[in-house]
Amino acid sequence: MPRRPKAIEQQIIDPPDFEAIFNQYAQGHGSENTIAFLDGAVTIFGIIEEMLYAKLNDGSRWTEGREKAYFKISHFIREKGELFDRIVPEFEELRQSLSLPGQTPYTSIVAKKPK
Repeated sequence: MPRRPKAIEQQIIDPPDFEAIFNQYAQGHGSENTIAFLDGAVTIFGIIEEMLYAKLNDGSRWTEGREKAYFKISHFIREKGELFDRIVPEFEELRQSLSLPGQTPYTSIVAKKPK
């Protein structure tokens, strides 16, 4: 018997389209909440990416699921960064008018991009 049901495993290995999730969230929530959501998402994905990368380098068993998750998250952070490039300018003026603390998703993405 597998350790976790196949449906859950597939959700972990094949995460949904992130851009669709953000667009759906933005439609149903206010701009202030959307900014916070984007900031939080970038932070969380960065942490997960670092944890998976550490697992890759510490000699742990590197499973197919971990490998797929790592590369999908890395792809989201780096290649799908244009999503944040498009969304953030729309909210930057609002952020300043609301005086919201914290980094913008754009600055988080730029900090992680390889030179």
